Amino acid sequence: MWLNSMKKIIIVLLAALFFFTQCKREKDKDHITQHDIKGMVYNNCTDSGLANVTVYLKDGQGLDVNTVSDGGGNFVFPGVSIHDNSKYTYSIYIPSKSGDNATTFEYCRFIGASLSFNHDEADMNFKPRVEPGCLLYTIYTNPTPITNSSDSVIYTAYQNTLHKNNSIATYTWGGGGQGTGVSWDNYGGYPMGKQVFQIDIWRSGVHTTKKDSIYLTWGANKTYTINW
Repeated sequence: MWLNSMKKIIIVLLAALFFFTQCKREKDKDHITQHDIKGMVYNNCTDSGLANVTVYLKDGQGLDVNTVSDGGGNFVFPGVSIHDNSKYTYSIYIPSKSGDNATTFEYCRFIGASLSFNHDEADMNFKPRVEPGCLLYTIYTNPTPITNSSDSVIYTAYQNTLHKNNSIATYTWGGGGQGTGVSWDNYGGYPMGKQVFQIDIWRSGVHTTKKDSIYLTWGANKTYTINW
Protein backbone atom coordinates (compact mmCIF):
# COMPACT_ATOMS: atom_id res chain seq x y z
CA MET A 1 0.00 0.00 0.00
CA TRP A 2 2.76 2.39 0.99
CA LEU A 3 4.72 1.49 -2.14
CA ASN A 4 1.74 2.20 -4.38
CA SER A 5 1.26 5.58 -2.71
CA MET A 6 4.91 6.49 -3.29
CA LYS A 7 4.64 5.48 -6.95
CA LYS A 8 1.62 7.74 -7.38
CA ILE A 9 3.46 10.65 -5.75
CA ILE A 10 6.52 10.13 -7.98
CA ILE A 11 4.32 9.96 -11.07
CA VAL A 12 2.57 13.22 -10.07
CA LEU A 13 5.92 14.96 -9.42
CA LEU A 14 7.34 13.78 -12.73
CA ALA A 15 4.22 14.98 -14.53
CA ALA A 16 4.49 18.36 -12.81
CA LEU A 17 8.19 18.61 -13.69
CA PHE A 18 7.45 17.76 -17.31
CA PHE A 19 4.66 20.36 -17.41
CA PHE A 20 6.80 23.16 -15.99
CA THR A 21 9.72 22.21 -18.24
CA GLN A 22 7.49 22.40 -21.29
CA CYS A 23 6.09 25.74 -20.13
CA LYS A 24 9.61 27.13 -19.69
CA ARG A 25 10.64 25.87 -23.12
CA GLU A 26 7.58 27.49 -24.64
CA LYS A 27 8.28 30.72 -22.79
CA ASP A 28 11.92 30.75 -23.91
CA LYS A 29 11.01 29.94 -27.51
CA ASP A 30 11.79 32.85 -29.82
CA HIS A 31 9.01 33.80 -32.23
CA ILE A 32 10.17 36.21 -34.94
CA THR A 33 7.95 38.47 -37.06
CA GLN A 34 8.80 41.17 -39.59
CA HIS A 35 7.71 44.78 -39.01
CA ASP A 36 8.26 48.23 -40.46
CA ILE A 37 9.30 50.36 -37.48
CA LYS A 38 8.09 53.85 -38.28
CA GLY A 39 7.29 57.23 -36.81
CA MET A 40 7.94 60.96 -36.94
CA VAL A 41 10.63 63.07 -35.28
CA TYR A 42 8.48 65.69 -33.51
CA ASN A 43 9.91 69.16 -32.93
CA ASN A 44 8.75 70.50 -29.54
CA CYS A 45 9.87 73.97 -30.62
CA THR A 46 7.61 74.26 -33.68
CA ASP A 47 4.82 71.65 -33.36
CA SER A 48 5.94 69.98 -36.59
CA GLY A 49 8.12 67.19 -37.93
CA LEU A 50 11.87 67.78 -38.13
CA ALA A 51 13.80 66.81 -41.26
CA ASN A 52 17.34 65.44 -41.57
CA VAL A 53 17.57 63.89 -38.10
CA THR A 54 19.52 60.64 -37.66
CA VAL A 55 17.36 58.08 -35.83
CA TYR A 56 18.79 54.87 -34.35
CA LEU A 57 17.09 51.52 -33.71
CA LYS A 58 18.56 49.04 -31.22
CA ASP A 59 17.44 45.70 -29.79
CA GLY A 60 19.95 45.13 -26.98
CA GLN A 61 21.33 42.05 -28.76
CA GLY A 62 23.53 43.59 -31.43
CA LEU A 63 21.06 45.32 -33.73
CA ASP A 64 22.15 48.93 -34.19
CA VAL A 65 20.89 50.58 -37.38
CA ASN A 66 20.02 54.13 -38.33
CA THR A 67 18.05 56.14 -40.82
CA VAL A 68 17.38 59.83 -41.51
CA SER A 69 14.00 61.58 -41.23
CA ASP A 70 12.50 62.95 -44.45
CA GLY A 71 11.24 66.46 -45.19
CA GLY A 72 8.20 65.95 -42.95
CA GLY A 73 10.17 64.38 -40.12
CA ASN A 74 8.98 60.86 -40.99
CA PHE A 75 11.25 57.83 -40.69
CA VAL A 76 10.97 54.08 -41.29
CA PHE A 77 13.09 50.99 -40.65
CA PRO A 78 11.62 48.47 -43.15
CA GLY A 79 11.38 44.72 -42.54
CA VAL A 80 12.88 44.59 -39.04
CA SER A 81 12.99 41.15 -37.38
CA ILE A 82 11.15 41.54 -34.07
CA HIS A 83 11.67 38.83 -31.43
CA ASP A 84 9.20 38.10 -28.66
CA ASN A 85 11.94 36.68 -26.41
CA SER A 86 12.32 38.90 -23.33
CA LYS A 87 16.07 39.27 -23.81
CA TYR A 88 15.38 41.60 -26.76
CA THR A 89 14.83 45.18 -25.57
CA TYR A 90 13.89 47.56 -28.38
CA SER A 91 14.55 51.29 -28.42
CA ILE A 92 14.43 54.23 -30.80
CA TYR A 93 17.19 56.66 -29.93
CA ILE A 94 18.14 60.19 -31.04
CA PRO A 95 21.28 61.45 -29.28
CA SER A 96 21.56 64.84 -27.59
CA LYS A 97 24.30 67.44 -28.02
CA SER A 98 25.21 69.98 -25.37
CA GLY A 99 26.20 72.70 -27.82
CA ASP A 100 28.95 73.90 -25.45
CA ASN A 101 31.44 76.06 -27.35
CA ALA A 102 29.91 75.01 -30.67
CA THR A 103 31.13 76.92 -33.71
CA THR A 104 29.36 74.97 -36.48
CA PHE A 105 25.83 73.68 -37.08
CA GLU A 106 26.83 70.03 -36.50
CA TYR A 107 27.61 70.72 -32.84
CA CYS A 108 24.89 73.18 -31.85
CA ARG A 109 22.57 72.39 -28.96
CA PHE A 110 20.13 69.54 -29.55
CA ILE A 111 17.96 67.76 -26.98
CA GLY A 112 17.29 64.25 -28.29
CA ALA A 113 14.93 61.47 -27.26
CA SER A 114 14.77 57.78 -26.36
CA LEU A 115 11.70 55.52 -26.64
CA SER A 116 11.53 51.88 -25.54
CA PHE A 117 9.00 49.39 -26.84
CA ASN A 118 8.29 45.64 -26.80
CA HIS A 119 7.36 43.25 -29.60
CA ASP A 120 3.63 43.88 -29.10
CA GLU A 121 4.13 47.59 -29.78
CA ALA A 122 6.22 47.26 -32.93
CA ASP A 123 3.42 48.50 -35.21
CA MET A 124 2.90 51.76 -33.34
CA ASN A 125 3.60 55.10 -34.99
CA PHE A 126 6.36 56.42 -32.74
CA LYS A 127 6.85 60.11 -32.03
CA PRO A 128 10.20 60.87 -30.39
CA ARG A 129 10.18 64.52 -29.28
CA VAL A 130 13.28 66.65 -29.76
CA GLU A 131 14.34 70.24 -29.10
CA PRO A 132 16.84 71.73 -31.61
CA GLY A 133 18.71 74.93 -30.89
CA CYS A 134 20.28 77.78 -32.81
CA LEU A 135 24.04 78.20 -33.01
CA LEU A 136 24.18 81.80 -31.81
CA TYR A 137 21.55 84.44 -31.06
CA THR A 138 22.81 88.01 -30.58
CA ILE A 139 20.72 91.00 -29.42
CA TYR A 140 21.93 94.58 -30.03
CA THR A 141 20.62 97.94 -28.85
CA ASN A 142 20.52 100.89 -31.25
CA PRO A 143 21.72 103.57 -30.62
CA THR A 144 24.51 101.94 -28.69
CA PRO A 145 26.00 101.87 -26.15
CA ILE A 146 23.64 103.04 -23.41
CA THR A 147 25.51 105.87 -21.69
CA ASN A 148 22.90 108.04 -19.96
CA SER A 149 22.53 106.75 -16.40
CA SER A 150 18.78 107.39 -16.48
CA ASP A 151 18.20 105.38 -19.67
CA SER A 152 17.72 101.61 -19.86
CA VAL A 153 16.55 98.83 -22.14
CA ILE A 154 15.26 95.60 -20.59
CA TYR A 155 13.94 92.72 -22.68
CA THR A 156 12.58 89.21 -22.21
CA ALA A 157 12.23 86.71 -25.06
CA TYR A 158 9.72 83.86 -24.78
CA GLN A 159 9.56 80.57 -26.71
CA ASN A 160 5.91 79.79 -25.95
CA THR A 161 5.54 76.73 -28.19
CA LEU A 162 8.36 74.97 -26.36
CA HIS A 163 6.82 75.90 -23.00
CA LYS A 164 3.49 74.43 -24.11
CA ASN A 165 5.11 71.13 -25.05
CA ASN A 166 7.67 70.91 -22.25
CA SER A 167 6.73 72.98 -19.20
CA ILE A 168 10.03 72.26 -17.42
CA ALA A 169 12.24 73.43 -20.30
CA THR A 170 13.96 76.82 -20.07
CA TYR A 171 11.95 78.94 -22.47
CA THR A 172 12.71 82.57 -21.51
CA TRP A 173 15.87 84.61 -21.87
CA GLY A 174 16.34 88.21 -20.87
CA GLY A 175 18.84 90.99 -20.54
CA GLY A 176 19.58 94.63 -21.19
CA GLY A 177 21.24 97.40 -19.24
CA GLN A 178 20.89 100.74 -17.53
CA GLY A 179 23.49 103.35 -18.34
CA THR A 180 26.21 100.71 -18.28
CA GLY A 181 27.55 100.89 -21.79
CA VAL A 182 26.10 97.42 -22.55
CA SER A 183 25.46 97.19 -26.28
CA TRP A 184 24.75 93.51 -26.92
CA ASP A 185 24.00 90.09 -25.40
CA ASN A 186 24.38 86.70 -27.05
CA TYR A 187 23.06 83.23 -26.34
CA GLY A 188 24.37 79.94 -27.68
CA GLY A 189 21.88 77.14 -28.25
CA TYR A 190 18.68 79.10 -27.68
CA PRO A 191 15.72 76.90 -28.79
CA MET A 192 14.67 77.30 -32.41
CA GLY A 193 11.22 78.53 -33.38
CA LYS A 194 9.25 81.73 -32.82
CA GLN A 195 10.67 84.05 -30.16
CA VAL A 196 8.27 86.66 -28.77
CA PHE A 197 9.86 89.79 -27.25
CA GLN A 198 8.65 92.01 -24.43
CA ILE A 199 10.83 95.15 -24.47
CA ASP A 200 10.74 97.88 -21.80
CA ILE A 201 12.52 101.15 -22.60
CA TRP A 202 13.23 104.08 -20.32
CA ARG A 203 14.60 107.12 -22.17
CA SER A 204 14.80 110.64 -20.81
CA GLY A 205 12.38 109.64 -18.07
CA VAL A 206 9.76 108.23 -20.47
CA HIS A 207 8.80 104.54 -20.24
CA THR A 208 7.54 102.70 -23.33
CA THR A 209 6.80 99.03 -23.94
CA LYS A 210 7.15 97.20 -27.25
CA LYS A 211 6.38 93.69 -28.40
CA ASP A 212 8.01 91.94 -31.34
CA SER A 213 9.01 88.49 -32.55
CA ILE A 214 11.59 86.72 -34.68
CA TYR A 215 12.01 83.15 -35.92
CA LEU A 216 15.17 81.12 -35.29
CA THR A 217 15.91 78.12 -37.50
CA TRP A 218 17.82 75.05 -36.32
CA GLY A 219 21.50 75.95 -36.24
CA ALA A 220 20.87 79.63 -37.06
CA ASN A 221 23.38 82.40 -36.40
CA LYS A 222 21.06 85.39 -36.11
CA THR A 223 20.94 88.92 -34.72
CA TYR A 224 18.09 91.08 -33.45
CA THR A 225 18.31 94.86 -32.97
CA ILE A 226 16.28 96.79 -30.41
CA ASN A 227 15.78 100.29 -31.78
CA TRP A 228 15.13 102.67 -28.92
